[in-house]
Amino acid sequence: MVVSPDGQRIVTASDDHTARIWDSADGRLLTTLRGHTDVIYEASFSPDGQHIVTASLDRSARLWNAADGHLLAILVGHTGPVCELNSLPMANISSPQAPITRLGYGIAPTVGF
Repeated sequence: MVVSPDGQRIVTASDDHTARIWDSADGRLLTTLRGHTDVIYEASFSPDGQHIVTASLDRSARLWNAADGHLLAILVGHTGPVCELNSLPMANISSPQAPITRLGYGIAPTVGF
C-alpha cells in the first residue's frame, strides 16, 4: 500500500493480478488497474502523483495514469519477475504501444530473484 504524494489516494497491489486506487479520505474504490497476468508485486506513485507504475511476476512493469487508470505503457523484456520499483521524475509516455528503449528519467523497474 502506497499513499500518493498529495495524500489523497492510495494504491494497493494484489495477487489477483490487479492494483486498485482508493480515496484515502473515505476508502472508496476509484478504479482498478487490470492487465497483468500474474501477481502484482509492487505499485508506486510517481513523485508528482500523476502516474502509477506496477511491477509484476509476469515479467513486466506497467505505467498508468493515476487520475483515470488509463494504461500508458507496458515495459516488457525482463527474463524474470519484476519485483522492485525505483521512483525518479517521470518521462512523458503517451501510448502503451510506444517503443520503450530507455526510461532515462522515468520509473525504472528492476528484476528480482
